[in-house]
Amino acid sequence: MADYLQLLSEAFESRTELTTGVFRPSDPDPARQLLATTFGTREYYCSCRGSCGRADGSVFQQSSFENATLSRRPLRLTGMQPFAVVALASDVRPSQLLLPEGFGLPPLPYLVILLFAIGAVGYGLYVRRPTVDAWVVVGFAPWMAVGSALHVLYVLGALPPAIGPLAGTPSVYLSVGAIAGGFWLVGVELVRSGASIGDSDVTAPVVVGVSGTAVLVAAVGAVLAVGAAAGTLQPLWPTIAALLTLPVTAFAWIVLVRIAPGASRSGAVGVFVVFGHALDGISTAIGVDVLGFGERTPLSQLILDVGAALPTASAIGSGWLFVLVKLTVAGLVVALFDDFIEESPAEAYLLLGLVAAVGLGPGVHNLLLFAVAGG
Repeated sequence: MADYLQLLSEAFESRTELTTGVFRPSDPDPARQLLATTFGTREYYCSCRGSCGRADGSVFQQSSFENATLSRRPLRLTGMQPFAVVALASDVRPSQLLLPEGFGLPPLPYLVILLFAIGAVGYGLYVRRPTVDAWVVVGFAPWMAVGSALHVLYVLGALPPAIGPLAGTPSVYLSVGAIAGGFWLVGVELVRSGASIGDSDVTAPVVVGVSGTAVLVAAVGAVLAVGAAAGTLQPLWPTIAALLTLPVTAFAWIVLVRIAPGASRSGAVGVFVVFGHALDGISTAIGVDVLGFGERTPLSQLILDVGAALPTASAIGSGWLFVLVKLTVAGLVVALFDDFIEESPAEAYLLLGLVAAVGLGPGVHNLLLFAVAGG
């Protein structure tokens, strides 16, 4: 399995216009999982020509893809059995620029379940109308990371088949959102009933945060266990990325409030937004420049390509530009929410929470994948 985790990173593939899958002909399932995650329901080429033993197409759909080209190249990977390679190069439509490859709906039964769960929780929250403040939003931070950990387990093929589709993209957002929203409802009910722990009253943010942290510990533990079992657990660079995010966040926040003093009105949520996007930017930069990982979101890859084309690329890599763009956009959003927070704090905090999730989720996903894929 160690070989498969190395291959999932696509570190061996430097051509950004290709998405490449590799599989051992005698055991194609890991590549099937990779291709299902990357391509979703789209068609793709398979270069195995039946050598995987599934010429009926039950593993790899053997058909053409419009504007796609097949790339077959030798791999010089020491100590590994012969592998077949499949690669897809296709034009990216503007609507795909913001979405990672593999973004697609789950099978209909799972989609129905997810929509029902989201609808039920949403209705419960609509009826209860809980208070939304900065600490409620921050309390959801562990749940955002839970989604990332579950998706890494899904990519690694470590989840039971029955629940795997619930952790794909975008299913995992709905799955975790429904569960986290359920705990929010539990917290609201405990507050209404006057529950307390010792001399302290129970609050909804504490219920959401504590429950999310407990689930996160279990999910991250499962991811690390997969890497340890495969012998690919290397947490050094992910740890460096996480630690480096702290001073970068502090510096970026200080600069932001000096340039736009009104940004300080967002408080903890504003810092949370900056932190989330700093983590995503720094982890991506390290993944690309140090570990040789690829970027799945076309727009992000475009920024990295610009950075790689600059004269500074040979000295400091291409990822610094991505970090700068992420921090600039995050700071601009927080600054623009100044008046909105004053006029409609609940709606503003919820929207800022979504902005934070767009950064924190991919950032945590990067750290965990790098840690278990030989980073």
